Amino acid sequence: MTREQIKQLFNTTYSQRSWISFLAEIFPGAQLFERPQPINEMNHEIATRAYQLGNIILNEDGTERSVAVYEVQLQPGIVLERNRVGLRNLLRKHWRNIDGAFIVFYQAGQPMWRFSYVSELTGFDADGNFQPVQTEPKRYTYVLGPGESVRTAAERFEKLKGKDIHLNDLFDAFSVEKLNKEFFQQYKAHFEKFCDHLAENKTYRKLFLGSDKALQRGWQDDAAKPIRDFVKILLGRLVFLQFLEKKGWMGVPANRNDWSGGDPSFVQNLFQRSPDRKKFHSRELRTLFFETLNTKRKNDLAPSALGSHIKIPYLNGGLFDKDISYRNAIDFPAELMGQLLDFFEQYNFTIDENDPYDSEVGIDPEMLGHIFENLLEENREKGAFYTPKEIVHYMCRESLIAYLHTRLPQYAVEDFEQLVRNNFVTPTLAGYKAANDVNRALQEVKICDPAIGSGAFPMGLLKEIFECRRLLYGYLHINQPFDPALVKKEIIQNNIYGVDIETGAVEIARLRFWLALVVDEPTPQPLPNLDYKIMQGNSLLESFEGIDLQNLLNDDEVMVEEKKQLTLGAEFEPKQITVFSKAAKQELFALIKQYFDPDDWNRQSGENIEKDEIKRKINDFLEGKIHAYILKCGRDLQNKIENREKLWRDVGISSRDRLNKKSNEYKQYEAWNKQLKQLNTIEEKLIALQNTDDKPFFLWHVWYKDVFDNGGFDIVIGNPPYIQLQRDGGLLANLYQNANFETFVRTGDIYVLFYEKGIQLLKDNGVLCYITSNKWMRAGYGEKLRQYFLQFEPLLLIDLGPGVFENATVDTNILLIKKNSPARQPLKAVTLTRHGKEEMKIEEYMQQNAVVLEKLTVEAWFIGSSAEQRLKEKIERLGKPLKDWDVNIYRGILTGLNEAFIISTEKRNEILANCKDKEERKRTEAIIKPILRGRDIKRYYYDWAGLWVIVIPAGWTNANRGKEDANQYI
Repeated sequence: MTREQIKQLFNTTYSQRSWISFLAEIFPGAQLFERPQPINEMNHEIATRAYQLGNIILNEDGTERSVAVYEVQLQPGIVLERNRVGLRNLLRKHWRNIDGAFIVFYQAGQPMWRFSYVSELTGFDADGNFQPVQTEPKRYTYVLGPGESVRTAAERFEKLKGKDIHLNDLFDAFSVEKLNKEFFQQYKAHFEKFCDHLAENKTYRKLFLGSDKALQRGWQDDAAKPIRDFVKILLGRLVFLQFLEKKGWMGVPANRNDWSGGDPSFVQNLFQRSPDRKKFHSRELRTLFFETLNTKRKNDLAPSALGSHIKIPYLNGGLFDKDISYRNAIDFPAELMGQLLDFFEQYNFTIDENDPYDSEVGIDPEMLGHIFENLLEENREKGAFYTPKEIVHYMCRESLIAYLHTRLPQYAVEDFEQLVRNNFVTPTLAGYKAANDVNRALQEVKICDPAIGSGAFPMGLLKEIFECRRLLYGYLHINQPFDPALVKKEIIQNNIYGVDIETGAVEIARLRFWLALVVDEPTPQPLPNLDYKIMQGNSLLESFEGIDLQNLLNDDEVMVEEKKQLTLGAEFEPKQITVFSKAAKQELFALIKQYFDPDDWNRQSGENIEKDEIKRKINDFLEGKIHAYILKCGRDLQNKIENREKLWRDVGISSRDRLNKKSNEYKQYEAWNKQLKQLNTIEEKLIALQNTDDKPFFLWHVWYKDVFDNGGFDIVIGNPPYIQLQRDGGLLANLYQNANFETFVRTGDIYVLFYEKGIQLLKDNGVLCYITSNKWMRAGYGEKLRQYFLQFEPLLLIDLGPGVFENATVDTNILLIKKNSPARQPLKAVTLTRHGKEEMKIEEYMQQNAVVLEKLTVEAWFIGSSAEQRLKEKIERLGKPLKDWDVNIYRGILTGLNEAFIISTEKRNEILANCKDKEERKRTEAIIKPILRGRDIKRYYYDWAGLWVIVIPAGWTNANRGKEDANQYI
C-alpha cells in the first residue's frame, strides 16, 4: 500500500477485514487468525466485546518478540479520555509472554476509531532472564476516521512496511515524543521567518521599536524583543485555533442549534478564500481575533468577511485582546502565511493533555510548554528548563497526598495514596462523611507555583484534583450529573495561583488553562480572565526601591493630605482622612473576583460591565492605596529622623559635624533622609508600573489576599530557576542582598531564595515540593539553606542526579518539606540511579530503596544506608578536610558563556589555516583552547567532544597584543 492508500484506509470507518489485510501487508511476521478469538472476561461496563486477531512476530537478533493484536468494541457513550486507566487494564490479565500490543478501539455506529500501541509489557533483566517489566505500560494512540488528520499515522506505518523491525522501531514509530520534536523544529523555523520579515521592514521596525534603524543581528538583536514577543502571541493564537477547529466550533452552520459540524480546516480555508492573501493578517485575522472571538454577537453570527451564515464562538479570556495589530496594518507575504497554515494542517491537534503513561499521538496542549522552553530566548539565561512529565506527575501526586493527610489526619495515608495514585476510592473514603470531607479539602486547597513557567505543575495538580473529585462525586449524594467543565473552572478559580517574571511564560500558562476548559465544554462558553490568577512579577520581592509593600493593605485608615502631593519638611501635618477603608478593600477583592468571569457576574447582577472597566477600577483602587501608603511611609520616616535628632540634642550633639560619620547610627540616619527625598519619585514609578506588564516585584498580599487571610498556601510546588547570584557582575546578588533572606549567600544560587520564599508563602503545616539543583546538599553556599530546613519537617528527598533535563546537565533533586516544627518523623531519602529511572515509577523505586536520614545537621546531607552514614561520620571525625590542605582550587569558565565563542575542531583548523604567517598563527593558537562542558565530564573520566573556546583576555587586543603570553590570563 502507498502512503495515500494508507491515509485513505485511516480516513474511513473501522473494518475488521480491512484492518487485518492492512496488518498482513505491513508486517511480514504477522500471524493473524482465520477466526478472531473472543475474549470473555473483561470489564463490560467499558466494552461490549473484544477479540484477539492474532500476533505480530518480530525477530530481534535471534530473539523472538511477540506483539498481540486486539480489537475492542466500546460501550456507547464511553469517553476514552476519562477512562484511560480502565482501558489500560481492560486486557492486561490476558497478556501472556508478549512484548507489546496493537489495540483498535471503536464504537458501533461511530465514525471515529483509535489505534493504540501498548509498550513495555515484558522484558529481560540484567542477566538476560525474561521477566515482567515493573513499569506501567505506556499507550500511544492515533485517532483515525473520516475527517481526522492521519498524515503522521500513515507516514509511521509506511516506514515500517515490509522491514525487519525491532521493538525499538515500533516505539520510535508511535512515540509522541518523536512527533513533538519534529513539530517544534518546524514551528521554530516558521517563527524565525515571521520575525525576520518584521525585522527587515523599516516601517515595522519603527512601529515596534520606535526607530527604523537597521538591527545588527536582525530579529535576534536584543532590541528586537518586541518583534519576537508579537510573533509568539500571533503564532500562539493560531495554534489555539487549531484546537478549536478540533472541537468543531469554527464555522458552524448558522441554522444549527448545537455546536457541531464546524469546519475542521476553518482558518486554512479562510486563507484560501481571501481576495488578497498578502493582507490576510490585517483583514481576515484582525476581524476574527478582535471583532469576533473577543466580541459578543447576536446568535454568535460571524461577520460576513469570515463566511456566509456561520457561527464562531465568543471566547473572551484575554487571548484575543486588542493589541498593536488592531490599530496598525501588519501583514506577511502570502507565501509565508500559507506555509504556516499548511504546516498546521499536517498535524493532528489533540484537545486533552496526555499523561506519562497514556498519550494520543498528536499535538496536545503540553506542546505549548515545549515551545515555551525552547522558543523564549530568555529561559536559559534565567535558568528555566521544562520539567519532564513523569517528574511533574510524581511531584503533584506526592504533594496532594501530603496535603490531604495533613488536612485530614483522621484517615489513613494509604486511603489517599489509593485515591491519588491509583484512582481508587477505598471503602473508608466511600463513606458519605469521608467522601465529603475529602471533597471539601480538595475544593479548599490553595496551590501556588512562584515560578510557573508554562504551567506544568499547576496543570498537573488541576488534573489530579479533577480526577479525585470525579471519583468521589458518586459518594456525595448529589442529585445532579457531574459537570467536568464546571469543576475544572472551579479548580482554576479557587485553587490555583501562579507567578512568573517572564510575561511570555504567563501567557503560555493561561493558554493551557483555557484549553483545559475547552476540553470538557460541550458548547463554547466565555473563558475566564486569568489576569489576577496567573500573574507577572518578581516572586522574590514584595518591595520596591526600599519600600516594603507587604503591608500595603493592612491599615484601614492612614494620614494623607487633601492634595495629592508630598510635603516632607518639618511642617508635615497631613489631615487624617480615610482613603482605603475596610469596605473599600472588600470592594476591591469583589472586583477581582468579578473580573475572573465578568459575563457570569453580569448575568447574575443584571448589569453589563465590561472587563476593561473592572480593570480600570482595580487600578484606581491600588493607585489610591499606593499614594496613601507612600505618605504614611513619609510620615514614619520623618518621625524616625526627628526622634533621632531629638536624641542627639538631648545628649548635647547639636551639629552633624560632631557626629561619627562611620557609626551605624549615622549611616541609618542618612539612609532615612535619602529614602525620604526619593519618595515622590518612587510613588510615580510605582503607579506607572501598575499599567505595565513587566513589574520588578509582586504584591503577594494584595492580589492573593484571600489566601493570606487564611494563613497562606497549602501547597507550593515548582521548578524554580537555577542562576548563580554572582553572575553578570553580581547583579542578582546586589538585588537580593538587602531583601531579608536568611539563606542569602553572594556565592549562592537563586533557587535557594525560592526555597525560603516558598516556605514563607505556606500556611502552618503546608507542604513545599521543588525540583532544583542538588548542590545545596553539599556546597558551602547551601549551609544556610540546610540550617533553614532544620526549622521544619523534610518528608522526602530524592537525589535524581544528572539527565533529568534534556537541555541541561545540572544534577537535580526533589524535596518535599512540611512547614512544621522540627521533624516529627525521619526524612525518607533515596538516590535514584539511571537504571532506576528507566525501570520503574519513582514512587515504586522510593518504596523499595528509600533510606532514613535521622541526624540532619547543617553539614552536608548524605543519602546512604545506616552503615554508610556511620562510615561518613567516622571519615569526617578522623579525616582532614580539603579546606585544611594547602591546595588552591580554581574555577573554570563561568556559566553563561556566549556559544559563539565555542567552535569545532574543523572550524579551528580552518581559522589557523587562514592565518597570514607564523606569528599570526602563534597568536591565534594562544587564544583557542580545548574546552570540556559539564556534559562531557563523567564520573571517572572525560569525553572530549572536539570543541574549542576562543578566549580573548582583557587587554589582549591592545597595541601590545602578541607580546604577552595569553596563558597568563587563563
